[in-house]
Amino acid sequence: MADWLAALGTSLVVIFLAEMGDKTQLLTISFAAKYPRWLVFWAVFSAMALLTILAVIIGDIIVLYVPLEWLKLASGVVFIAFGAWGIAKRNEAEEEDKSEADNKKPFIMIFGMLLIAELGDKTQLSAIALTTAFDSPVAVGVGAVLGFAAVVAVGVLLGEVIARKVKRSHIVVGSSAFSMALGAFFIVEALWL
Repeated sequence: MADWLAALGTSLVVIFLAEMGDKTQLLTISFAAKYPRWLVFWAVFSAMALLTILAVIIGDIIVLYVPLEWLKLASGVVFIAFGAWGIAKRNEAEEEDKSEADNKKPFIMIFGMLLIAELGDKTQLSAIALTTAFDSPVAVGVGAVLGFAAVVAVGVLLGEVIARKVKRSHIVVGSSAFSMALGAFFIVEALWL
């Protein structure tokens, strides 16, 4: 039982500290300033939980068959495309229809972006390493998922504070520019790996 708790606690702390201020949290803050907070939390958390489970279950199989450079290039293109789309749609940002049907598209977009952004990320690799080190996939998985939940909650709260203080159209432009810059970073990183 002590080994299980050590694996859980270590995973929670490692993931939480690794993601504080990382691109996942910055994207979460950005999305939470634009979209309903509950939607952002569940979209980001779902993507992170899925990737953690995949990392724990299949380890580094993805990296064995798909070169990391390709994953980063794909991430870069997706982030730039979403950033450009956000800037093109900035005028619609002032219209806030928060019906359930309208919240499906942002959920899928946020989920997809975070899923792509985190493939092969240090926290996914950390989950793989922790699983190997502790030989306790369930404890590592639970700890990592709880660590992500804590980081996502902090990001959503920060995004909510920003949304109260900054005009929505400025948030859309800023977050789109951030998305495009992150996409460019991924492409540059992939080309110089």
